[in-house]
Amino acid sequence: MTNTTIAPTDTPPTARPEATRSVDRRRSLPGGRAVVGAFLVTLAAVGIFAAYLRANAEPTTTWAVAARDLLPGDVLTAADITTVAIEMPDEQADRTANNPDALVDRVVISPLFAGELVGVGDTADGADVAGTSALTVPIETSRARGGTLASGDRVDVV
Repeated sequence: MTNTTIAPTDTPPTARPEATRSVDRRRSLPGGRAVVGAFLVTLAAVGIFAAYLRANAEPTTTWAVAARDLLPGDVLTAADITTVAIEMPDEQADRTANNPDALVDRVVISPLFAGELVGVGDTADGADVAGTSALTVPIETSRARGGTLASGDRVDVV
């Protein structure tokens, strides 16, 4: 029997190929395009949410409406006018009364049905028509003093 001594060596044992381990580089933060894409998606979501809230919001402006059927010559009281909150285009808003208190003691000059918006031309100042009668006379434009009369003008009828 021979006695063999194994001496330590400074060289490491050779690694077997199936036992090798590879270490991949850690992934860094998302790139610039990914950040911009995420920002745009978030911006679109916020925009959709804001549009939804605006579409479902209650109107903030109130307008005067007739509380009952009103005939020409009726003098308005606070009980004759109520308000309703609606959104209205600027073109119609300019021709519609929005202060019911300002309509009290005015005289109705054209028929108004219950729930109908009160236009600025539907009433006249009570002092203007005191002791007179108001009526509507439909005439052709060409016969209205050569077209110089406009709707709502007051004239004397003899």
